[in-house]
Amino acid sequence: MTYFRLGWLVLLAGLALITAAQPAVDETWLVIVPTLEDGGELPGRALARLSRVEGEKRTAVMARPSFTPEGRIVFMNLPPGEYEVTLYFPTLGLNEAPRRVTVRTGYNAFTWKLPPITLARLALTAEGKAVKASVMQLFLLTPTGEQASPTPVEEETEPGIALFPGVYRLALFTEHGYAITELKTAEAKDGKLLVRLPLRRGGTVRVLVTNTGEKAIPGAQVTFSRTIAPGFPVSFTVLLRDPEAMQTPMLPPGEWRWKATRVGYQPKSDAVTLSAEKETELTIELLRAR
Repeated sequence: MTYFRLGWLVLLAGLALITAAQPAVDETWLVIVPTLEDGGELPGRALARLSRVEGEKRTAVMARPSFTPEGRIVFMNLPPGEYEVTLYFPTLGLNEAPRRVTVRTGYNAFTWKLPPITLARLALTAEGKAVKASVMQLFLLTPTGEQASPTPVEEETEPGIALFPGVYRLALFTEHGYAITELKTAEAKDGKLLVRLPLRRGGTVRVLVTNTGEKAIPGAQVTFSRTIAPGFPVSFTVLLRDPEAMQTPMLPPGEWRWKATRVGYQPKSDAVTLSAEKETELTIELLRAR
């Protein structure tokens, strides 16, 4: 009798585990299975953002997913309906275009096939010598015309970025110089693309934000923007953490628009013209908000 009862207990425990791993009848799960079309290994963990779609309205879903060891993304307790899903790789700065998913009560599995991913290595040189950048502003114009500012990852000895297939335009600003070029993933070999970037000398801005008493304002932000090539606008923000001037990386010469903001102060905007291989002093005085 003891063995009989023990067997029943083991069986009941097994059934409980199986039940815990499946949604209840009135629950809704969405399981996203990211894979590469070429059968390759994903270059990192994929995450997903959800938006509820109701007609033309899209509402962000704040649900936080869980992950399986195989890389599946699991959302639980979702209301049934239409959703828009965006898949992205945060460590690579890589985003896939949103896709529409219909979620019904119960278990919903969606296999997301991704195109091959190319890892582009950026080999920087200045005056014919290899350099490493400690300050870097990077901008991409994607094949669909969208703008992105991926965070480069260390790929062997050079910084690298991940790309889906297509032709991209890239702008890079560093303390050694700047580069504007075109990237073609079709030129990659075995999923890797070596991009040689000779940096050109640009101009820098040494920016300081003060109040009317000529005291520096820590926490102020100054955003610089410009269209650096037809159809290729860029902007970046300098945050002044310390009561001292901050210097931008080398930027393409010409006119740059700027806008300074700080909580408790009135915003201010204007333009500054940069010359190659010259540092431009920019002191911005902000007035207290009324």
